[in-house]
Amino acid sequence: MILRLLQLVSVVFAVGLWVAAPARADLQAGIAAFEAGNAEEALALLRPEAEAGNTRAQFLLGELLSGGAVPRDMAAATDWYRKAAEGGMAEAQFQLGMRYSVGLGLTQDLVQAYRWLRIADRSLETEAASQFIQSFVEKMSEAEISQAEALVGEWPSEEARLPDNAPAPTPDAPTNVIPAPGPPTRPTPEVVRDALRAHPCSDVQIVGLGTDSWQLEGIIQDGHDAQDLVAELAETLPGQRFENALQAVGRPVCAAAAVVARFRQPDQLTMTAAAGKAEYADGEIVAVDIALPPVSGYLYVDYYQLDGQVVHILPLAGDLPSQTEPDGQLRFGDGSTGLTLRVGPPFGREMLTAFVVPERLFPQPRETVEAAEIYLVDLAAQASRLAESGGEVLSDSLLITTAADR
Repeated sequence: MILRLLQLVSVVFAVGLWVAAPARADLQAGIAAFEAGNAEEALALLRPEAEAGNTRAQFLLGELLSGGAVPRDMAAATDWYRKAAEGGMAEAQFQLGMRYSVGLGLTQDLVQAYRWLRIADRSLETEAASQFIQSFVEKMSEAEISQAEALVGEWPSEEARLPDNAPAPTPDAPTNVIPAPGPPTRPTPEVVRDALRAHPCSDVQIVGLGTDSWQLEGIIQDGHDAQDLVAELAETLPGQRFENALQAVGRPVCAAAAVVARFRQPDQLTMTAAAGKAEYADGEIVAVDIALPPVSGYLYVDYYQLDGQVVHILPLAGDLPSQTEPDGQLRFGDGSTGLTLRVGPPFGREMLTAFVVPERLFPQPRETVEAAEIYLVDLAAQASRLAESGGEVLSDSLLITTAADR
């Protein structure tokens, strides 16, 4: 099965709680079309209702425009989620907070992510919002958390809210405030963490080159981010010299790298190119070896493409993962296990990731191909949930570069 020939299968979120509202005939017909999978009909019927202010229709438009059953428009989907969230719909508040946390369809802003997820948590009957906050709250400063809590406190309670009393619109500008650093003279973990708050789509390591000399290695979203990070560290630590060896990879690769970085333990799980190289030409097969950990678990292998999609290599489409053998060795990509990974356009930097977890991440098989940013939100939330409950979550990644020829 050739990687580049896979077609995107629509992904539509399940619909949960609803804000009570009178359902007119067009709204009822639009909801019925949505539930039946008639996306184009649902879009036409629900749009006038959404424009008239119905939060249920607004939420469903967000689902349609982000799911792929109609042409995707993440910015428009986020706008509809925002309208429904400001109208008091908990599911929309959750979706808006989730998108703020990863920068999906808007500028990433952890303060606004925390705010909307906390507000959603008041009404949702699950702990999903609180669990998701835990996946990024360690990246926030105390000042940012206090700011977010203040915004939550300003949101009126359900008893105080009137049906026609909508809260003030959420500003689009990021509200992240990076506190002034203290006076350290070397790049301590705290200094690095503070600097990286402005560049969350990254996986950065600082390697000592000698006295007062350091090299930044790893992955970051773009070249401007890399330059800004070097400048920020140099300004924070006068007298220290920083060399930029970061690779600018863009989204969704940097977002995948950031999730992997939370759980990487290279002495437990490793992913390497079978051919011992990181660059591949058009038509070449990418074979990858995985050294599995000394404990059994469930293996997930994903391929993040330049077109914004992720291809699930293992488990195979329609399957749930089975447990791995302790200290096992696995090769995939050449057709011996899973899909055949053959290089094709578009060319550039792409990434493979591997996760071994103590329990299955998802109760049902996922579509073979889906929007990477949406999958990463689910992956981060589920992996964080397992880690917080005491389970060991292991990950590794492999960055490759593809080109039309060598």
